[in-house]
Amino acid sequence: MHLAIVSDEITRDFAAAVEIATNWGIERFELRFLPEGRIPRLPDLARTKRIIREVVKDYGVRIVGLSPGLFKVSLNDPQAIADHSGKLLDESCALAEDLNCLKIIAFGVKRFDQEPAFHHQRVIEILGAAAAKCQQRGITLLLENEPGWWCDTAGNTASIVKTINNPALKINWDPGNSIIAGDVPYPDGYLKIKDFIGNLHIKDYQKDKSGRTSFRNCCIVGEGSIDWRGQLKAILKDRLLDYVTIETHFEPYVQNSKKSALALKKILSEIR
Repeated sequence: MHLAIVSDEITRDFAAAVEIATNWGIERFELRFLPEGRIPRLPDLARTKRIIREVVKDYGVRIVGLSPGLFKVSLNDPQAIADHSGKLLDESCALAEDLNCLKIIAFGVKRFDQEPAFHHQRVIEILGAAAAKCQQRGITLLLENEPGWWCDTAGNTASIVKTINNPALKINWDPGNSIIAGDVPYPDGYLKIKDFIGNLHIKDYQKDKSGRTSFRNCCIVGEGSIDWRGQLKAILKDRLLDYVTIETHFEPYVQNSKKSALALKKILSEIR
């Protein structure tokens, strides 16, 4: 199994991130933020694409995923929903095609306070239409679970993907987000999403004095509350992925990304 990393978890300078990560043996990268902003909405996208292509060619690396922040908006902002469903999704698909990377990460539409339960069906319609658009272009849409969204727990995320029932829609499984949403990520959460998994984000969290986890308590992989040995052993056994993606999530990024990469290599070596 190979390691990938979200490039801005090292630095937003893509060339610098690649130079650093390849020294750790990482040759697969997910794009999210660059110095000018979040992809694909950059002031000079054509120039940025040229630079990315040059770096990819020079270092012999691959772009394996794009994270444009799709559907990090709520239904109480219909203009934003329309933009994400239309122009932003189209721009993201075009960039994915240009970079020969046919995986785009999306989120399950942000929930607002006291949102009515019947909005669940509207969320399914929105995500289903996005998946259908991606399917037409040969792109896989990866739905990431995150607390505060309609796709928060493993069960809720799997239910939405199962209801939409489109082979172009899979789950970007994030056990770190899952544990904060109240799940036991492995084995409970994994057993609910394993039939739909298309990518895996790796970060870890320690519990605070009250025994709870939060985004403030991110730590080196393997030092927190998630059973990463069990989770990765299951991924290997079930032969679901050929790479997993580090999402460090706490500073100093270069130092902690390197520590997590080394910890992951050690875990993978032990469970093999």
